[in-house]
Amino acid sequence: MDKKETGVAAALFALLALAVYGFYVAHGGIYADDWAHLSTFRFADSPRFWSSFDHFQEVLGGRPLFALMLPIPQALFGGDAAAHLALAAGLAALASTCFYGLLRTLGMAPVHAGAVAALALLFPWSDSVRLWPTGSLIGISVCFFLLGLTIALRGLSRPGREGVAIHAAADALFVLSILTYESAAAAALLAGALYLGRAPRAVAVRRWAADVAVVLATLAYSLATTSGARPVAGPLDRVAEIPSFVREGAVIAASALEPFGSIGRPVQALVLLAAAAIVAIALLRLRREPDRQLREWLRWLAIGFVAVVCAYFMFLGSSLGPLDPGIDNRINVFAGFGFCLFAYALIACACRLACPSERSATGATLGLTLLLAAGYLVRVADDQGDWRDAAEGQQAVLTAMGGQPWPPARAVLGFGAPSQSAPGVPVFGKSWDLTGAVRNELDDPRLRAYPVYEGVQVRCRRYGLVVSGAGDYGSARLGYEQLYFLDVPTTRRLRIAGSAACTRGLDRFAPGPLEG
Repeated sequence: MDKKETGVAAALFALLALAVYGFYVAHGGIYADDWAHLSTFRFADSPRFWSSFDHFQEVLGGRPLFALMLPIPQALFGGDAAAHLALAAGLAALASTCFYGLLRTLGMAPVHAGAVAALALLFPWSDSVRLWPTGSLIGISVCFFLLGLTIALRGLSRPGREGVAIHAAADALFVLSILTYESAAAAALLAGALYLGRAPRAVAVRRWAADVAVVLATLAYSLATTSGARPVAGPLDRVAEIPSFVREGAVIAASALEPFGSIGRPVQALVLLAAAAIVAIALLRLRREPDRQLREWLRWLAIGFVAVVCAYFMFLGSSLGPLDPGIDNRINVFAGFGFCLFAYALIACACRLACPSERSATGATLGLTLLLAAGYLVRVADDQGDWRDAAEGQQAVLTAMGGQPWPPARAVLGFGAPSQSAPGVPVFGKSWDLTGAVRNELDDPRLRAYPVYEGVQVRCRRYGLVVSGAGDYGSARLGYEQLYFLDVPTTRRLRIAGSAACTRGLDRFAPGPLEG
């Protein structure tokens, strides 16, 4: 693949990203961690960039490159949601370009490589990395891995020191990938299997061994630094999650082949049985007669399957699952590429079995892929609607918060606003996202704000108020010195000067599930 082909591919993927995500770029928002990152950078001590990096590094542990990236869009774009989302779309197009380059390096024809990479740009079960600015930076880790593997494969044909230097650059990209996000680390460990047959066995094995040594050392560093910043699951916890990952991964595989609507278990089972039957028939045919094209598509199918397994291996014990919606579908940031390759290769196998010529098989494959892409587009459009609704919900909360003057150094509990517009798509669901948003909106780094919705507990005590929620919502104790309740729909606010006023406020603002 030459530079001209790469440029054409990049331009086409950029145009596809513009067509699919352009309207969302103009009408979407920033969400969840975005608000906290924006506030952290805006009110950081000088120099703001490095102060922000230090803060993010403390939280992220073994992802120092991710911590280094986070302040960059804040410094460039501030609170301009359209600019953040344009960057997300651009990074998605870049990832598809890198994927296309890898597929071409591995020998896939341009038309097929372009179709697979285009599917990856649309894949709806990982679309948070295209719809959520912070999530989009995770995708850079995949770009590093794809570029590293492409360079490693191309370097196999270079002799002596030149080849060693090229492979060292590939291993450096593997390191950068892991230090950004670990999603492709297991794939990097197995990448050497693709070297075999492309170079003398001794060369391939030495370079594979170098990959393993570099990747394991980087993972060891990542594990050691992460365990000091946040809990890390043990081996038993990881093993315990394997059955659920297998079940949920199978559901995504079936849905990736039949994306129209929500399919129940009987249809999922039929789709997977049909997939197994196609593979079995293809293998039987290969035993009877040679078919180079069919053999190649089975090889691509296997590569896609292994990529998915490697991707999910890295998330065992993470508390995330393959079917998690909204911002949590970032777990599929690397698996999505494997699923798209798997689905396309399976369709190509079926068309090769059914069609009399290679040309007709290619035409049928591309036609069915267009149908598949249409299903992906419908799902992505629905998801974009949910994220736009969340942005509108955020604006309602910020308008209520910022529509009246507040005394300094206060804490505000906001009642009556939904925490999410759809499962996993946040309006304001945590103290840190709402706090970051209103600090930015009101230009006040001392403000604290807590969204109150079903599942959040508020307790009025003599010494102060306790607000707590599940998961990473956390718990906070707030004194009555400068405490306010705000009803978001009506913008009514109430000064809470003591436990009696707190109890009365709960009766007025949130009768029922909360405690006085």
